[in-house]
Amino acid sequence: MIDTVYLDMDGVIVNCLEGLNKYNALNVETNKVDWKILDGLGRKFWVELDWLPQGKLFYTKLSKLCNEQGIDLCILSAIPTEEGKDGKRIWLKEHTNIPSLNMHFVDKARLKKNFADEHALLIDDLKMNCDQFIEAGGNAILYRDGRAKDCWEKIVQVILGISVEGMNFFESLKKEANVDTLNESLVRKKVIRKGKKKVKIMSTKKNYRIQYVNGKPKEVRITAKERRKRKIGQRKGKIKRNAKKAIIKAKRDRSFIARKSQGLSHYNLKNPDKQTYEYKPVQKQKKSSEHTLHPKSSSSSPLH
Repeated sequence: MIDTVYLDMDGVIVNCLEGLNKYNALNVETNKVDWKILDGLGRKFWVELDWLPQGKLFYTKLSKLCNEQGIDLCILSAIPTEEGKDGKRIWLKEHTNIPSLNMHFVDKARLKKNFADEHALLIDDLKMNCDQFIEAGGNAILYRDGRAKDCWEKIVQVILGISVEGMNFFESLKKEANVDTLNESLVRKKVIRKGKKKVKIMSTKKNYRIQYVNGKPKEVRITAKERRKRKIGQRKGKIKRNAKKAIIKAKRDRSFIARKSQGLSHYNLKNPDKQTYEYKPVQKQKKSSEHTLHPKSSSSSPLH
């Protein structure tokens, strides 16, 4: 019976090859990684990596199966540098719900066999790692990018002892999954548009925006042209905000001068200890209560 599943990262759920090609850190002829370039980038390289096309779907379903069966889902990845280990931990905390105690990192791939036992299952994209894990007494399944459904069938057979159709798994997941469970990077934010409250779906990924395809939100990378337009829009918005602030400041200054001339107090919020003008109300003259008679009414007529 399987009680622990060890899941590899690079080539299984994380698109490490795209990141290596981006920084030219992979020698095509020898198929070896240039660690000097990665050491110069530090943890930034590992934090900015993206999911594989089927990696997020595969992880979502595997995590659900492990939770239902009471199986510990762990990460087992080979990385020789401490910066790389820290970067992978940050990536896992941002994109998955795997606890820190279930994150295991080794310096060499051959050391993965030390975690093997009859109740452990390794999911890896390298055949050599799978063979060594099986020789050490464990169970292993070879994962191939783009063929996640075949790997899923083997996982269900090993864990549950039943056979399923992998294609049905992916089709049902795409139909039933919503934004919250499938795309962890998509968040809902309440905004006010034209005086009405609305819910806007946003992406937490850097350099990504939301585009609706057939009424469903989809993450799309922001192009250089769109980025330039955004910067121009931000500059225009900043100029407008500064102009409004200047108008408000001028009104406040005029108000302060008027209050000063009237002898009224003015409280400075930025500098409360600053000397302010005391309140000196203007004393109005009281009207006399004596009513003087009109000259015509006071004069007595000789005729009466």
